[in-house]
Amino acid sequence: MIQLYSQRPDTITCPVFRGPPLQFGAEEWVLPSRTVDVKGRDVTAVGDRDAATILERFGRSGVVEVKDSLEDAQRRAKRLRYDFLVQQITDYRNFVGQQQASGAAFVMPRAQLYEYVTEMEALKADVLANDPVLSAVLPTINPKPLPDLLGEELAKMGVQPVPATPDLGVGL
Repeated sequence: MIQLYSQRPDTITCPVFRGPPLQFGAEEWVLPSRTVDVKGRDVTAVGDRDAATILERFGRSGVVEVKDSLEDAQRRAKRLRYDFLVQQITDYRNFVGQQQASGAAFVMPRAQLYEYVTEMEALKADVLANDPVLSAVLPTINPKPLPDLLGEELAKMGVQPVPATPDLGVGL
């Protein structure tokens, strides 16, 4: 038996392997997958074969194996969950940027995305309060500012760049 810890706030219903197909003469029966419930923010004991399937499918979102101590597993799960939340929010921002660039209609965020932001802020506050080493390497969802290489080059030549303003007096 392997113990799994989930940092997710919800209970996950994980489909796991039931067994090979059954042969009855010329017929073959494939039984549906059985499921294992992994409770959120709790330790769940599962079989070795089931743990591999669960960790492969849900490990990225904050499910880890408890190896030595529960505190270590909680720390690893919080980091995985935080990285997962940052990735989901960044993916949505990239998607919206692509939609805007192509001129498509704006897609409103799902309610789940708002929950992700709330959970991410709570995790960040918890990590900042309890683990100063980990807090230094937490990724951020703020976009990284790009350096203005052309502006720097113009400044070296003595030319001050002036931002372009649209000419509103021109009619179409």
